Amino acid sequence: MDAMDQLIQGCESLSDSEPPVIVTDLGSDEEDQDAPNTPTMTSNEPMRISVFARLETDERLKIKENDLNFAKAVGNAESTALSFFPLASKVQSCIAIPKELASEVMKTHRSTLYGYFLGPRLHFPVVERYAKAAWGKYGFCEAMMNNNGIYFFKFNDYGGSNQVVEAGPLMIRGVPLFVEHWDPIKGLTKPVHNTCPLWVKLHDIPLVAFNKEGISRIASALGVPKQMDACTASMCDKAWGRPGFAKVLIETWAVGELKKELQVVIPSLVGGEDARVIVKVEYLWEPSQCSHCLVFGHKTTSCAKAVSAQIKKGKNKMVDDDGFTKVQRKEWRPKSVGSTSGTKDNQQLKINDEPPRSIGTISGTKEDQQPSLEVVNDKDTTLNDQSVENQKEARDVIGSPSGDVLVGKNVANKPSLEKAIVKPVVQHFTAPLDKPLKSILKKNRFSPLGEEAVHKEEKDLLPDVCKAVFGSWRWISNSQYTNGGTRIIFAWDESQGDVMLVDSHSQYMHCFVKMRGDLEGFFITIVYGANDIGERKQLWSNLRKAKDVLDEMLVWRIFFACVEDIEVIDVPYTGVNYTWTQKPSGGDGLHRKLDRIMANTDFLSKFDGSMASFNPRGISDHAVGILQVKCDKRKRNTGFKFDNFVVENDDFLKVVEWEWHQPLACDLDPTNPDLLEDLAHYYLAYEKALLDEDSYLRQRAKVKWIRDGDRNTKFFHHVVKEKKGRNFIRAIAGPDGNFVYDDAVGELFLDHFRTFLGLQDMNSLHMIRPITDEEIKNALYQIGNDKAPGSDGFSSKFFKSAWHIVGEDVQIAIHNFFYSGRMVKEINHTLLCFIPKIPNATRVSDFRPISCCSVLYKVISKIISDRIKPFLGCIVGPTQSAFIPGRRISDNILMAHELVAGYQRDTGKPRCAFKIDLRKAYDTVDWRFLIRMLQGFGFHPVLCRWIEEMLNTSSFSIALNGETVGFFKGARGLRQGDPISPYLFTLVMEGFSMILKQCIEEASNFQYHQGCEEMHITHLCFADDLFVFTSANSESVEVLRRALDMFRTRSGLEPNLAKSEVFFCNVSMDNRQVILNLLPLVTGTFPIRYLGVPLSSMVLRVSDFAPLITRVKTRIHDWKSKFLSFAGRKQLIISVLQSMQLYWMMVFIIPSAIIHELEGLFRDFLWAQGNSSRGRCKVAWETVCKPVHCGGLGFKRLATWNRTLISKQIWDILSRRQTLWVNWIWRFRIVNGSFWTLIPKPSWSWIFRKMLTIRSMVRPFYFYQLGNGHHINAWEDTWFGNTPLSMLISYRRFSRMGFDLHSEARDVIIALNGVWPPEWLSTNPLAFSQQVPILDDTREDVVTWRDGDLLKPEFTVKQAWRSIDGQHQIAVWAKYVWFKHHVSKHGFCMWTACHKRLPTQDRISGWKENPPDLLCPLCNDCPDSHDHLFFTCPYSRDVWRRVKNEVDLWGFPDSWNMILERFQDNQGPSATIQRLALAASIYFIWRERNRRLFRDCKQHVIQTFKVIRNSIMDRMAWRRVVDSIP
Repeated sequence: MDAMDQLIQGCESLSDSEPPVIVTDLGSDEEDQDAPNTPTMTSNEPMRISVFARLETDERLKIKENDLNFAKAVGNAESTALSFFPLASKVQSCIAIPKELASEVMKTHRSTLYGYFLGPRLHFPVVERYAKAAWGKYGFCEAMMNNNGIYFFKFNDYGGSNQVVEAGPLMIRGVPLFVEHWDPIKGLTKPVHNTCPLWVKLHDIPLVAFNKEGISRIASALGVPKQMDACTASMCDKAWGRPGFAKVLIETWAVGELKKELQVVIPSLVGGEDARVIVKVEYLWEPSQCSHCLVFGHKTTSCAKAVSAQIKKGKNKMVDDDGFTKVQRKEWRPKSVGSTSGTKDNQQLKINDEPPRSIGTISGTKEDQQPSLEVVNDKDTTLNDQSVENQKEARDVIGSPSGDVLVGKNVANKPSLEKAIVKPVVQHFTAPLDKPLKSILKKNRFSPLGEEAVHKEEKDLLPDVCKAVFGSWRWISNSQYTNGGTRIIFAWDESQGDVMLVDSHSQYMHCFVKMRGDLEGFFITIVYGANDIGERKQLWSNLRKAKDVLDEMLVWRIFFACVEDIEVIDVPYTGVNYTWTQKPSGGDGLHRKLDRIMANTDFLSKFDGSMASFNPRGISDHAVGILQVKCDKRKRNTGFKFDNFVVENDDFLKVVEWEWHQPLACDLDPTNPDLLEDLAHYYLAYEKALLDEDSYLRQRAKVKWIRDGDRNTKFFHHVVKEKKGRNFIRAIAGPDGNFVYDDAVGELFLDHFRTFLGLQDMNSLHMIRPITDEEIKNALYQIGNDKAPGSDGFSSKFFKSAWHIVGEDVQIAIHNFFYSGRMVKEINHTLLCFIPKIPNATRVSDFRPISCCSVLYKVISKIISDRIKPFLGCIVGPTQSAFIPGRRISDNILMAHELVAGYQRDTGKPRCAFKIDLRKAYDTVDWRFLIRMLQGFGFHPVLCRWIEEMLNTSSFSIALNGETVGFFKGARGLRQGDPISPYLFTLVMEGFSMILKQCIEEASNFQYHQGCEEMHITHLCFADDLFVFTSANSESVEVLRRALDMFRTRSGLEPNLAKSEVFFCNVSMDNRQVILNLLPLVTGTFPIRYLGVPLSSMVLRVSDFAPLITRVKTRIHDWKSKFLSFAGRKQLIISVLQSMQLYWMMVFIIPSAIIHELEGLFRDFLWAQGNSSRGRCKVAWETVCKPVHCGGLGFKRLATWNRTLISKQIWDILSRRQTLWVNWIWRFRIVNGSFWTLIPKPSWSWIFRKMLTIRSMVRPFYFYQLGNGHHINAWEDTWFGNTPLSMLISYRRFSRMGFDLHSEARDVIIALNGVWPPEWLSTNPLAFSQQVPILDDTREDVVTWRDGDLLKPEFTVKQAWRSIDGQHQIAVWAKYVWFKHHVSKHGFCMWTACHKRLPTQDRISGWKENPPDLLCPLCNDCPDSHDHLFFTCPYSRDVWRRVKNEVDLWGFPDSWNMILERFQDNQGPSATIQRLALAASIYFIWRERNRRLFRDCKQHVIQTFKVIRNSIMDRMAWRRVVDSIP
């Protein structure tokens, strides 16, 4: 057994409770370059001898060549064999390639081009992408690049490549790529160029010269003009257009500095002085050029010829002792992130001679990339990177109970920060090298920047480097497993912890780390992935295997393909988001987030204070990653929070009643130690632990969609842990940009919100009517059981469950507020919780504050809001759709599409739209403005005093990481989480509508947006989302600006100009600039995201639905979903996945390609957990999408579901629902016609045109009940019989009676006088067999939904779905599978079996032409089938006999069809138990069959029967508990 095996065996002996951690770095960004392997051994490393090391040993032992050679060591293969060509001399080093070989290769590469850039190259993927786009039509195949920056492009034929050469250089991001035909002597180096094509912008060209000749003359001063861009050419042709600049392609000369400005002389036509104008020249890209060689491609400072010339002139001479002249070079120095006080920028750092105290460092020596991980025990140290004294001071304060982990590439020089994280050892990587270390590197020819390969001369380089960098630390590496130099070095300080190597590889190292003071320790894996995809696949495979062994993992730079399997998420982090950059000189470069610090939920649960940060990069192209691990278990003052599962205990009400009626002198403090001790004993005595766990986790996980199904406790556990880790806030950046940690975080949040929130005859009598007890109870029961409690910790479920005990006191407290008008301040105390708006939340403004109010306050707020809501529709204008009963968010989306239709075309009246974002809308509302608005709307003074009291008595505390911090009073803003806040904010926004209307009335020159003047539409508003439409002139925009200023001054709501956008249609550049001067907003383009969906002026493309597909995929591929059972996945699809696109389908006709993709995702997730390569769809999707009572699972076919939802919009149009959009459609689209005969026009919005395409499908379901007949089109609407008149008679017969296409039903009925015309009767006597309908002038015409013979006066989506989906055959057996108390996984298995779609052997044999001999695993007599496996097999027959005897099913047959028929007559009290028994028997027999077939595990009949019986008993016990819950 070697050393590695011993280490692995030693790790296997560790207890399961030991917390492992894995740190990985997957994927290097640069290709590995060849470097000799230099095996390095330390006392901790196992000996692994490579082939090369073995050969060196053999050479030293003088073994004969025939005994061992390289070919024998690596193997022999014909494909790798080479031929030997003898030379004239063994010392010859010049090899000549024969012409025949060159000619043969030339034939092969006849259609190959080579290309190059002048100066630094662009990134290869960028060049390849541009080449495919530009040369694809010429037969471009593929590209490659060599180390000299020469690109090679392969084409299908010579003709295509020749066309590319004739077209000239390809401009890539303004940089020319020169291409030429390849031949054997070309493509070796870059040719010399003394000319170069460049795109330039000529600014401020006078109008007299803005023509083809004038521009040519001006451009000739820069080089040879080649062409203009299209916009400039159009300006020259029309003599009108964009006078700002001209864009010209010139071929310039390398004769000196590029000209930045030109002087144009304009002659005077009247004999005066000539005018002179300066034309500024802007180069889109400037090539490097040499003034000495007069060529492009290199700079004068780097020109060898120029240096030689300087030497000859005696400049920069340095003569050594031997008389040789050397050129002085600048010494390398690292980049500095920022200056440090007290130290000059050019002052070098000194490396500390003493080794710093820390647990470990990981460093990669792969050329210019040095990944490092450092664990130090220094929490609150403030360091100056350029001060040795501060380093010593830092060592003096070491010993904090927390440990910090630093992970990164080359760590950059960083200024001193408060509570700095960068520790002394980091300076070894960032500081200029001291003389000893520099001499080591120089002696071994090792560049600190990684520009040279690692070489081994007389002694090994690695120990010397590590000794100079790490001092007395212990270290190990993976150098013996790599072929290109050492990739990973792991160093640690033995005084802080111990490290044991478990396994090592060229891409990773597994170690076990045990820190001082930590009794358990953890596993850590450092990963530095290879570029080769094959090697990476092997790496992913190894990581997945490691996941099965290790319980807690921390992963660095891992790919999402592997993340799903190893079940990790990002550790909460701060700092930069893009951690890696490749930015060649003169190019745009690439920015990616390659570096990640990830962990699983077990690690985050154990080290709940862990956080990561990524600092700006230094000399490396990777950001420095820092991981902080809290090793201590500081007890937190989390406060009291009532757990809902307690109410399910039998003694709960007794305890509440006893405690509730105790005298007030008793200490009722919920944090009293005695009460907590009693509560602990109460928990220990609680016998229904499984149900408690289920309820507890549901409350904590906040997962609302899973109402039934299995307990899925594993899923809930992971959701709770992931949610806790995601929301934990360890560090935050202050106003000065410096980070604060731990306790200071709470103080920063407290200071921020203390300052932020502490600034500054309608039926009114009906609103203040007496409050009833029933009203209080109803308001309480409207609050969700799992809603977050307030500062007192009690949830609404506590009050509901103990209402008969506490209800009277609750009612008295609430009545007291409404009658006295005074609120107890403790009731109105609010906890502010914070939800991150973005993944990388680093500032307080990156978090959204959510107010957690007490239950009593919520009841009061709900009562008032319920009294206000019915009257908001009368107060608030039609442009506001949020929180108004009867209005929907889709109204604003549809109306916005109508108004922006045609914005892609520069036609029609000049117009513009402003999408205005309000900064911190809810939090900055001025209370005085709100109260004045309430009074102005006519609210009763008593109601205004109630609301004012609710605002004035509000107070806040910060809830941070489970702890409560600080206290302050509120002075402005509305609380997000207060039930009344949305309605009050709606009234505030109505103030803007009134101010804008007032400003328009006062302005005489305001012009409305196209299509808005007749209805006086100026804006659309949904809560704080504001969309304003005006004509594109300065006067109208000035009115808007004045209204926004007045609204800001009065209400406190200020537009956020940086996030607001303006959209122009047919507006000249001059007018645009004038408008932008008035309102300096960002110029936007469609499509944009509006109210959660795309808003576009033209038809949405398939790519515009990518956010919807991404959301569904993200939810499906979430690793936590792997813990869901079949039943849990079914519930997720119904409740979540099919609801995600509901919002989109309400307004859009989804393309069929998107429909198919979504249904494919659902299907794969149901049967194979999202992986289409695994599993087989057991039941056809057509069957799955049937209703449950028809044998399906209740899924919806998305195409039909989409049309059902759109039919709701059609219903609104036909019923003339009073909304802005419906009124607009009738006024500008339908006018006096009929909706059914509208002919779409291209100028209409695409969304309305798509809606018209489904008219034929939904038309039969709309029927008019006749009233006065004024709103029914007699010819097209269905108002008698089953079809409209247009389908019964010809229009000629209809017009002969004096009617036309616009005739109302009233006119027809009056004219007919109760008798159908004879010619109508002769045409269709059956249709006109009914009597002529009679008018009823007392009521209006009503649109109804026809479902067969039933007419529904109200539209419901549920009823419309049943009608449009059609009738399905009812499956009688379905109600015996999906009964009330069924076990979901049992029911799912039985449902599959009822369809006979379980993969039994009789079905499997039909899948293959020559099936193997199969036998039933239970009896080995014959192939199993559904009937044999569950009833006729001896094993299952014995189980079934015992089950029938247990649940009184004697006499039941032993076949599927007969059993289901017998169950129809079984409706007694034992029916539930018998149904549970049948489903459990099917499930456990099927499970036993699979265990025997795939695991070779057998279970006796009695054991299977006991499992079935226990399952039934557990379910019945659960049923009794559930039924007892009120």
